[in-house]
Amino acid sequence: MTAQEKWQADEIGAVVNHIRLEYHAAFEKELPRISELLSIILRVHGSTHPELEQVQSLFLSLKERVESYITMGETTLYRAIEEEQLHNVCNTIFNLDKEQRLLKQNLQQIQEVTKGYAIPEDACTTFATTYKKLEALSDKILELIELENTSIFPRVTKRKGQEKNH
Repeated sequence: MTAQEKWQADEIGAVVNHIRLEYHAAFEKELPRISELLSIILRVHGSTHPELEQVQSLFLSLKERVESYITMGETTLYRAIEEEQLHNVCNTIFNLDKEQRLLKQNLQQIQEVTKGYAIPEDACTTFATTYKKLEALSDKILELIELENTSIFPRVTKRKGQEKNH
């Protein structure tokens, strides 16, 4: 059984808890750290790597979008799941889906500007660490999106449909 199949078979509340512990907690820890590291490498390497200014700008936009996405999920969808009040979730899922597309665009832009997170030859350890963390964050965001799209959204909309029929 793959991890995806496991989460699709598990109780939806367990999936929500997993997302909170595995993804939301990681983002809350890593987003400020990466922001700090980007500020450092921009200050130190900005004159020889002018793309860092764009990377930082794109990252700050991504950071804000991820934080907003987490808040939207927590205050609407996850709360509705916990309270079994699924009557308004279609609009929430639509909005989360729209945010996912914007997150993916933002990640693609960062990947392009960093040339696939390629670490320059003259990069110091902090520079290399920052790009590695950016790439890991990107992977983690895409994992979250996939998990929600396969293990949360379809099940919630199906349950909402079942509630309508009762």
